[in-house]
Amino acid sequence: MSADQQHYLSTLPASVQRTMSRALEGSTSPRQAIKAMCLVCSNFQRSEITLCAMSRCPLHAYRPYQTQDAAETAPRCSAGLRQNRLPRAFLQANALR
Repeated sequence: MSADQQHYLSTLPASVQRTMSRALEGSTSPRQAIKAMCLVCSNFQRSEITLCAMSRCPLHAYRPYQTQDAAETAPRCSAGLRQNRLPRAFLQANALR
């Protein structure tokens, strides 16, 4: 990680530093990288991600912290899972299949 990235991390809220660090290092899942981008875009406010109205954003359908209603209306892929591909265990536990 570059010195510039390390300095940037030090300015972030402690609650997101781990997620952002892994995303900047490239040692995280695509899902966590999307979460990191959404956090940056929403000024690290989870409620703003939930309320996000930027439907032109290519990550909008994949954003974390969606409400149940938003999750149910998300487009589905041919396998029947939501396009944001949440883990099957999560889908089963929350009856979003």
